[in-house]
Amino acid sequence: MQESTDIVIEEATVASLTLSVYETGDLSVQFNIVDPQRFHATEDSKTDLNELISQAIETSKEKFASYTIPQN
Repeated sequence: MQESTDIVIEEATVASLTLSVYETGDLSVQFNIVDPQRFHATEDSKTDLNELISQAIETSKEKFASYTIPQN
């Protein structure tokens, strides 16, 4: 699963986040702040980021819990 999301404050994109969660439960995150002034000026952007990361971690846990190691 790969998902890209923009964090938008006052109709302006302040950050972008790309998450990749693999069947094994591995998780890759790329985070870019594109408007530091707006991003750091509001708690909303940090709250959005925390929610997105928490959801990705839960997805990773679920995939890991259901992953079966292939037998040779």
